[in-house]
Amino acid sequence: MQVTLSICLIIKNEGKYLSRCLYSIKDIASEIIVVDTGSTDNSMLIACEYTDQIYSYKWKDDFSSARNFCLDKAEGDWILVLDGDEEVDRKCLDLLKEIIQVQDIDVYFVTINNNPDNTQEIMAISDLKPRLFRNNKQYRYKGIIYEQIMDSILGSNARIEIARDIRIMHYGYVKEDSGNRHRLMRNTDLISKAWCREEAVKHFYLGREYYLHHKFADALVHFLVVYDQADLQADYFPELLRSISVSLYMLDRNADALTFIDNAITFFADMGDLYYIKAVIYKNSYEYAKAYEAYKICLTLPDQSLNYYSVYCLHQDKIYFYLGGLAEYFMDKDQALHFFLESLKQNPYMLDSLRRIIAILNPRVNPEYTTLSLNRVFDLSDQALQIDMALMFYEEGAYQLALNNINKLENSAPISEYIRAIKGACLLRNKQYTEAEEELQNISSNKNLYISARKYLLVYYWLVQDCRKAAGCLKRIKNAGAEPAINYVLNLLISGYSGKTNTGQDQAYNLAKQIMEMVVEFDDIDRVDEAFQNLAPILGERPSRLLAEIFYKYEKYELAEKEFNYLLEKDNTDAQAFYYLGKTFWVRGDLHGAENYLCQAINKGLETPKIRWEVARLYQELAIESLREGLKDCPDSEEMQKLLQELKDKMLEV
Repeated sequence: MQVTLSICLIIKNEGKYLSRCLYSIKDIASEIIVVDTGSTDNSMLIACEYTDQIYSYKWKDDFSSARNFCLDKAEGDWILVLDGDEEVDRKCLDLLKEIIQVQDIDVYFVTINNNPDNTQEIMAISDLKPRLFRNNKQYRYKGIIYEQIMDSILGSNARIEIARDIRIMHYGYVKEDSGNRHRLMRNTDLISKAWCREEAVKHFYLGREYYLHHKFADALVHFLVVYDQADLQADYFPELLRSISVSLYMLDRNADALTFIDNAITFFADMGDLYYIKAVIYKNSYEYAKAYEAYKICLTLPDQSLNYYSVYCLHQDKIYFYLGGLAEYFMDKDQALHFFLESLKQNPYMLDSLRRIIAILNPRVNPEYTTLSLNRVFDLSDQALQIDMALMFYEEGAYQLALNNINKLENSAPISEYIRAIKGACLLRNKQYTEAEEELQNISSNKNLYISARKYLLVYYWLVQDCRKAAGCLKRIKNAGAEPAINYVLNLLISGYSGKTNTGQDQAYNLAKQIMEMVVEFDDIDRVDEAFQNLAPILGERPSRLLAEIFYKYEKYELAEKEFNYLLEKDNTDAQAFYYLGKTFWVRGDLHGAENYLCQAINKGLETPKIRWEVARLYQELAIESLREGLKDCPDSEEMQKLLQELKDKMLEV
């Protein structure tokens, strides 16, 4: 018999996110039950597009009451509880359908990813909550705010499992707006009402509410009131320690945060989240060795006690990923690869780890070795993986490898327009112009892909000086409704006319940079100069670091040297310019020139493990060169021959 799933939501003014929420679960829901507690926006209209089971509920300042009213309407075998500002990760829908078929489980804890788009690592956090459970009349919520269902679940001897791979994305506290301000006022009033006679608990939850709204100074005031009472046995005390540590960090009080954490560790030495936060603080303070050790401690701790309500240290995929990045910084590439692979073992969706593995293998320079290495670890016949790798190979400039992957996909089934767009871009950058033009011209059904394809074609037509076709592409891009920044940059390229614009500078700059990379790849220096002049309103006048680094990236070393010298004429303390000049001289075989510039880069402050490693490697090459010169005068010197061979062997080991 088919197992049915009811989706239960209570909402109020969730129009900003509700459509995304309901769309994410429409294919797995047997029924969608929406209980509205007084929306004045378009939430009800959005809900009507997905369900006819919509109920109005008079708000009683009691979240549990509204939740339970919604649960009472459910008729499915299972219930998934969502909020209107959440969505289910569509990658895990098949797994969700699978686990509710299991006979001997009643309740699943699932992962809630809070603030998934937040660029602050420490705020993009996840926790586990019992959101998926059988439709059992005994399972009901308690508490007027921060409502809990676990008491009733535990009281019924339910069989509980953790389904960490079922992920719900929560966006509610992402951005400050009037809705969030209203939510903050409402919740703080309810907290004061719920715990009016429990001062410590009241301050803890008030602090928590301000914390969730990223008002860390206000949160800290309440948290410290609780901390000063020092009730180590309180259920919420581990969360209090974590929240104070993060609040201090978010207020740029790093030294205070580290002191606080060290003191907290004396009481909770095995609480992994404290070490994790410590690692983040060290990493963002550029104390990488200390960050490296703190992350490693997270992996050596015993299983975390349930009363810690761990947020960070349970996510070993992230810890391994950050360790991999630090190992890269310390030039330990083998260890970095190990950590990134461990990250993928923990979480196959951790594509950033796969991206770093591919970058380390350097597929543009080492295509065969890259393919061989990846074959040893991954099942490269997996179609989803082929799609991901095709894009990553393209990003790394390994266009033929990307095409190889796409061709495998195309041989087994028709490819999507998205993959076709990548294929067209690869063909174009691989200088297979006729095939590229055919692929890109056939992209038409998706607006964004259509615009992207025409952007590539426009640049190609401009390069081959087909002004009529380039102008035609620009017209089609405008008619398709492209962003003003795109129209502005492309118009600059083909006409050199700037005019006035209010376009977003970041978007315009990124597109201009992409265009310059394509022009450099086409290897026409005159067109490079013309493109740079046309895009000067965005890129700025020479000397340009961007142009210098693009020339270096695409191995135009003489041109790169010229641009880096321009930079040094403007600023003779530019450590990066000295560094790249040193690398340029090195690759061209001038080892003494390379030594001079690299040492100057270090003297100007660019002292990292990478540059120290490179200088050591350069000295090995200088020693080999010196021994070879010596052997010209003394060809029978066994000592010099022996030392030369030892150095060569050492070079091969690295």
